[in-house]
Amino acid sequence: MFGGALRFYFFYYIRKYFTKNQSTEKYMQLTTRECQILSLLSKGNTDNSIAIILAIEIETVKSHNKNVFRKLNVRNRAEAVLYWLNRKSDDCS
Repeated sequence: MFGGALRFYFFYYIRKYFTKNQSTEKYMQLTTRECQILSLLSKGNTDNSIAIILAIEIETVKSHNKNVFRKLNVRNRAEAVLYWLNRKSDDCS
């Protein structure tokens, strides 16, 4: 169905998308607050408890969650937590 060149580029970009270098770049885009929230999510905290711990509104937590999901290109908190637990660097911007 696909021509040889088209197939090559298709698989090239798929492989490039899933490389580990890209995840490091994504991680560096997170703000300090987003890293704090992602860390708390990974410990099993709910949005309500995160809001209380950080002394911010729950809507702010939800907004940060949306930004984290978008930046990491994940669909839900489980994928975001999995990313956080598998990261290579402990530093946050």
